[in-house]
Amino acid sequence: MAYSARGACPASHPIAVPAISLIYRYAVAGGPDAVLASGGQYSGHADFFNAWRQGELARLVNGCLNALRHCARGD
Repeated sequence: MAYSARGACPASHPIAVPAISLIYRYAVAGGPDAVLASGGQYSGHADFFNAWRQGELARLVNGCLNALRHCARGD
């Protein structure tokens, strides 16, 4: 895997991987110095398990995610 540059994959890693962002907000009584058990306030993570039928997933990725990426880049 490699990071994209201006929304494009580097030639050495030409296949884009969709990103999922999870944003959680918790009421905290500890103030700005509170930390998660994993360290810091931004160290939480989540795992993703793909359970889609591969044909349907490919259709959605190509028709939705990749189509929007091409539009944003002007392709």
